Amino acid sequence: FAYDTYLYEMQSITAFAARRAFGALRNGLQSSFQKPHLLQTQKRTMFNDPNHISVDDFQARILRVFKANPLPFYSTVVVVGGFFIYIVVKTPDITDKVYFDIESDGQPLGRVVVGLFGDDVPRTAENFKQLTTGARGFGYSGSPIFHIIRNYAVLAGDVMRGSGHTGYSIYGPSFSCESKMTKTERGSVVMLLGDNDKVDSRFGFCLMEGPSLKDNSIAVGRVLEGLELLDKLSLQADQSGKPRRLTIFRECGLLPSDTSGKNLELRAGEETVQ
Repeated sequence: FAYDTYLYEMQSITAFAARRAFGALRNGLQSSFQKPHLLQTQKRTMFNDPNHISVDDFQARILRVFKANPLPFYSTVVVVGGFFIYIVVKTPDITDKVYFDIESDGQPLGRVVVGLFGDDVPRTAENFKQLTTGARGFGYSGSPIFHIIRNYAVLAGDVMRGSGHTGYSIYGPSFSCESKMTKTERGSVVMLLGDNDKVDSRFGFCLMEGPSLKDNSIAVGRVLEGLELLDKLSLQADQSGKPRRLTIFRECGLLPSDTSGKNLELRAGEETVQ
C-alpha cells in the first residue's frame, strides 16, 4: 500500500465528505437525510477525480485506508477530541481585578476580589468594571445585597433602588450580552439575564453550580479572594431570601498592578491612590 496511494485515498475521502456536507447544507438536509434509501445508488463526482464514487465505495475506501494505516485516524480523533475538551474546560483569562468591601449594619465583614473575563465577554466585563469604579457617576458602591439563596448564591447590583427589581448599565437601561453559553461553577460571578436575554447591573456570586442560575445568567468573572466570606454571608438570610441585616458594598473599585507588582486601588469616584 504505497504512500502516494494512501495520500490519494485520503484526499478522495476528504473531498467526498466535504462535498456531501456542503450538499446537505445547500439542500436543507433533505435529499441526503430524509431519503436514506437513495444513498445506495446516488453518485458523487470528486473534486480532483474524474471518476464517480458511490457510498459503498466511499465506505470501502475508508476501511481500506484505516486497515493500511490506522494511526492518522487515531491521531485525528485525539486532536479533535482534545480541542473540544480544551474549549469546554478552559478557564477564561483574567483581564482586570475589582474588589468589593462588604459591611453589614455598619460593621466591616471583609473584601471580595473578582477577576473579570474581558477577553471572552468584553462588553459585559467593561460594564461590570465601570459600575465598580463609578466612572459614569453611578455604580455598585453603596448598593445592597438584595437576595440570598442559602449555600447557593448571593445576588446584588441593583444600582437604582436596591430591591433587586431594577438595574441600569453603562450602555443604558439594559444591553444584549455576548453569549449566554458560558460555563458557571462555584466562584463564578454572573450577570443576571432579564427580558429578551439582556443584562443591566444586577449580578450574583455563585457558591455552587446549579441549572437555574446557569440558564439565566452569563459568567463575567470569578471570585479570586473572599469566597469563604460569601459562604458565611449566604447563611444570613430569612426564609424569603432577604438578608437579616442591611449588607452593602461599602466601597468598591479597580485593582490594577504597576510595574513593581504592587496593587493600586482605584476606588469608586476617586483618583488612583496607593
